[in-house]
Amino acid sequence: MARLEQLGIRVDPDRFVAETPRFGSAVRWARATWLPSAPAHAGVHERDFIALAACELWKRWRPETPSQESLHELLLLGEDHADRHDDIAATEHWIHFWRSLRPLLTPELRTTSAAGELLGIDDSVLYNWASDFSIAATHAATHDAALGRRVAEVQGEILTQFSAEGDSWRLPLACDRAEVLYVTGERIEAERILREQIEAHPTSARAYVRLAELWTPYESKDREALTRALALLAQAAARPVKDAVDWDLAARIKELRKQLRACGGDAGKAATT
Repeated sequence: MARLEQLGIRVDPDRFVAETPRFGSAVRWARATWLPSAPAHAGVHERDFIALAACELWKRWRPETPSQESLHELLLLGEDHADRHDDIAATEHWIHFWRSLRPLLTPELRTTSAAGELLGIDDSVLYNWASDFSIAATHAATHDAALGRRVAEVQGEILTQFSAEGDSWRLPLACDRAEVLYVTGERIEAERILREQIEAHPTSARAYVRLAELWTPYESKDREALTRALALLAQAAARPVKDAVDWDLAARIKELRKQLRACGGDAGKAATT
């Protein structure tokens, strides 16, 4: 406070709390109200200090509603951990980000770009973040079931909020959520979601493959599960799905047949079940 006053800034907590909501950004508010009062000789470091002070005071005086800068900080913290392959820490930061952002979102903000305008960020940031979060969080859920349950809840909220996004964005997130539910014990709900996605997107291999993978983890010797998975992928191939090559569908079917024969199953019968 003393340093701000030395720079000619009159700090009024009541005014700060009353005026900042319409700005959303602590830096934007500081530029509009404090920086014009700074002395003409104030250099870049002094002006940066004034803006940073506004960010810090926002945290103290308006902790219930994060500033755009605080939200950006949470995004970057998660990104930093994700870059270092620390999926659990990245997921924790990104859940905190979403929990802070969600109260600011109205039902009308049905796309990530519309929500991005609220944050004053590029259209692609939230679009890409949701996918990055879902991938990291799905990996984290395999190591921490309690975290996984929170992840599934957030994934569901993201899908509900951004209901106007296209299928190419929503389908992977829905499949990720199904996997999280499956590995945290909610297998019936996970299978329901994936079958729902298969019905909604019958020519996309993604949900078929994800469900088959969940039924038959690496080197599975469960004959019944292998039989079901093989029949499901055979169904996808017969549809046919349009992205069979992208998902190596033929190779997956071949490998399942090999595994099924190895444990005494009838691969030919399974493919027609």
